[in-house]
Amino acid sequence: MKLKNEKSFQIFHHPFENNIHIQSPNNPISLIQLFDLFGKLVKQEIVNQQSTIDFKTEECTSGIYFLVISNQKTRESFKIILK
Repeated sequence: MKLKNEKSFQIFHHPFENNIHIQSPNNPISLIQLFDLFGKLVKQEIVNQQSTIDFKTEECTSGIYFLVISNQKTRESFKIILK
């Protein structure tokens, strides 16, 4: 299953298990952050301007998270489920 936000980023394989596949065809990704439901930063990855990345989540426990993806032009958030 593919989730697509109206703007820049696409994420694949929802619900997620060990990684989240992220694409940004128009503007390269610069930062990915994963927050728990309480707003605590669980994981962050600074990305070297890549248009496709597999964000590893195997160390995270099952649950609902907020994934925030940023590039030089925009920042978008997704509500995701980790199995």
